[in-house]
Amino acid sequence: MPHALKREIDPFLRYCVIGAFVTFIDLFSVYVFREFVQAKLLWAVLWGFVLANTTSFILNKYWTFKNYAENIVRQYTRFLIVSLVGLGLTIFLMWLLAEQWKLFSAWTPKYYLICKGLTSGIVVLWNFLSNKLWTFSQEVRLSPRLNFSGEYPCFLSVIIPAYNEQARIIPTLQAVSEYLTRRNLSYEILVVDDGSRDCTSQICRSEFGRHENFRVLRNPMNHGKGFAVKTGIQNARGEYILFADADNSTPIEEFEKFLPLLTPKQVLIGSRYVEPTLVERRQPWYRIFISRAANLIIRCFVVESVKDTQCGFKVFHHEIGEVLSRLQRINRFAFDIEFLSLAQLAGIEIKEIPVRWLNSAGSRIRPIRDTLRTFGDLVLIKFYIWSRAYARSVKAVNRWNELSHALPVNGKTEAVPIAQMQ
Repeated sequence: MPHALKREIDPFLRYCVIGAFVTFIDLFSVYVFREFVQAKLLWAVLWGFVLANTTSFILNKYWTFKNYAENIVRQYTRFLIVSLVGLGLTIFLMWLLAEQWKLFSAWTPKYYLICKGLTSGIVVLWNFLSNKLWTFSQEVRLSPRLNFSGEYPCFLSVIIPAYNEQARIIPTLQAVSEYLTRRNLSYEILVVDDGSRDCTSQICRSEFGRHENFRVLRNPMNHGKGFAVKTGIQNARGEYILFADADNSTPIEEFEKFLPLLTPKQVLIGSRYVEPTLVERRQPWYRIFISRAANLIIRCFVVESVKDTQCGFKVFHHEIGEVLSRLQRINRFAFDIEFLSLAQLAGIEIKEIPVRWLNSAGSRIRPIRDTLRTFGDLVLIKFYIWSRAYARSVKAVNRWNELSHALPVNGKTEAVPIAQMQ
């Protein structure tokens, strides 16, 4: 048997052996609790399940998958979720195959046993793959080569993605410009117009076109906020990059908290949930509920230990942005999740900073549609991690960095635009 095939089959065989063993533990525990402890049947079944599931977790962690990571609570929570979903799948398939379709009933009056065998096979495969790819997955760490020794024309690039923002963006640009000038920081402001159908670009150029540290980059068509931010990052010239929302929902003055914490090897992100009292104008209750529920799922599946992945106020070194944006595949709202998950895979520290935040009454987010779309992108991100797609992309990024750093333009490597600029 080829070694690669044996390496895949052996864990599955060990998983099946453990499954048979814990089934015996489950049955034996129910018998003991029922006959000797005199527990009620439902309590006996519950304790039998807990003992069997815990034993299965320990044996699969250290024998089947040989996973020695220390985050046991998180892994056991995932293992329990997989087991409960497997239980629900068993009930559903038995109801469908034996009760509704009466599959194999023409062959034997004991057709339900065949249905149970088929169901067991499907559920065992589900449990094995879920635990292999999720519970005990050992994700490939990314190792992009970062070069922090470059020279930059200015200290800070502020990227503001915009789509049909002619009514709100000018006060934001004025606030950003006035604050950074008052702080005596060298800066540039990049408005990335993502195919607006209104006069966003024209108004910005009319108001700020005379400033040499102001640029408008326009994508000919709408691609999504993530694509706009990526366009800005790959055309930024500052040593550090900040991207912020066009409505100034996190006031630019909050950057004061980030300044003393800036380091080349960290991503600093604004958070509305580290100190919730700083939220001055809250979202509607249903959006808060959707946001917190979604964040729980995000932390469980992709980005660990980050309370607020979606706040549109993030700062990082130019080189981090340059490298991670070239790995980025998600163009819409879930791009924040992807960017942070890439940072964690690359071993880059993420630090949350509590910020003031004011909900904008003119928000165009559609809670249900955009939440479903974000969940779809979340599945894609996890698939890219599982399939090693990001790891393969790192090689291309490293090669691009080697070439770009070898070809300076006027003392600085020139960014390669990813969208046609007008």
